[in-house]
Amino acid sequence: MRRLIAAVFVASFFAAVLPARCEEDKVLLYQADAWLGGTNQWWLPKDRLERLPRWKNTEKAPPLSLIRAIKIARKWIHSKGHGGDIDQILLRLVNPDALEPELHSTFFYAIEFGVAPYGNHITCVVLMDGTALEPLQM
Repeated sequence: MRRLIAAVFVASFFAAVLPARCEEDKVLLYQADAWLGGTNQWWLPKDRLERLPRWKNTEKAPPLSLIRAIKIARKWIHSKGHGGDIDQILLRLVNPDALEPELHSTFFYAIEFGVAPYGNHITCVVLMDGTALEPLQM
């Protein structure tokens, strides 16, 4: 389990950063191919983003542990009528705008599950307040 946690943290810092797009009152956190075609996007209202726990000292544990995030993601995927094994976990930094430095210490988990058939996947975005963010299919 320690290797999984270490891999998550390493992957999160070397993963390509999604250039956050801001609309009037929301921020695009993450984007992934939908398992039945199309693209899923996770948009978060700015007022909710501002209320999320911050993680300023990355040498200490994050506000939401990896174990707890996985439990939340599994509950979410089961609520959608699916199960599956974890394929990938990313710990991502929210950086919607360089002019808003107080948001540079806000993170989220993107947990991808492999689902049958045909090697499809479903991603769950878990926020540091312990909630799963619902995607919009585009």
